[in-house]
Amino acid sequence: MKLYICGNGFDLHHGYKTGYRDYRSFLLKHHEDAFMAFNDFQYLSTSDRWSDLEESLTINYEECIEEAVNEYYPDLNDDSDSRWNGIDMDLDEQTKFIFDFTGKYFLEWLTQIDFSKPVNIISINKNALFVTFNYTTTLENLYGIAPSNILHIHGHVDLVDSSIDSGTVREQIFYSIWFC
Repeated sequence: MKLYICGNGFDLHHGYKTGYRDYRSFLLKHHEDAFMAFNDFQYLSTSDRWSDLEESLTINYEECIEEAVNEYYPDLNDDSDSRWNGIDMDLDEQTKFIFDFTGKYFLEWLTQIDFSKPVNIISINKNALFVTFNYTTTLENLYGIAPSNILHIHGHVDLVDSSIDSGTVREQIFYSIWFC
């Protein structure tokens, strides 16, 4: 039995606009605030954020939390000190964009990619097994591979139910894509 392992190069080979630069362009056009938040967030691991996006999303939590605690540390003798919730609110505010950036906006981008005109179609054994790191369903839709023969390491875009209300979109995206 053959085993195929597919990464983003597989979708790129077919002419699909699934590269990080494509996502960057999408954010600049549709969600400039998220793009700017990503570029400005000081606790990410690297300054060259777009060359290795996944590595860039590694957060230095220790530094982030330490600064929030230093700024909002409440008076332990005063229950009415408004800073008791400040640490939590500060961390939520600072990291909210990551949830949108890797969830909501990422899903929005994936669902608007044009998969209608593939190029460079290759010969693939349809009875083989596949491991893919892609969020797309190229194997199923273009090659007719049975879903039971495919392991989507990160989940895939079709797992998210687009009919749900916006209050639970974040949670569903997060769990379907990251913890499939």
